[in-house]
Amino acid sequence: MYSNHMHGGGGGGWVLLVVIMILLIPIAAASVWLVLAAARRGTGATRSQNARPSAVDLLDERLARGEISPDEYRERLTALRERSQTG
Repeated sequence: MYSNHMHGGGGGGWVLLVVIMILLIPIAAASVWLVLAAARRGTGATRSQNARPSAVDLLDERLARGEISPDEYRERLTALRERSQTG
């Protein structure tokens, strides 16, 4: 009484759905990856610009780590300030 034509015409419809899913999953994954990569690049450039410490910051860190004495710190800080005023 019922023909195969009424139930999808031989079952080819599910094949099309599987093919579409096989294509859509990698496209969706690639899209997400591209958006995340672009976001990382954008914040990375900003971080690298803001993360570069000044000469005084480096001098402060060296004093804090004990690499230089307070006297040497003052000498170098004075030299940096003199150089920035003449340059």
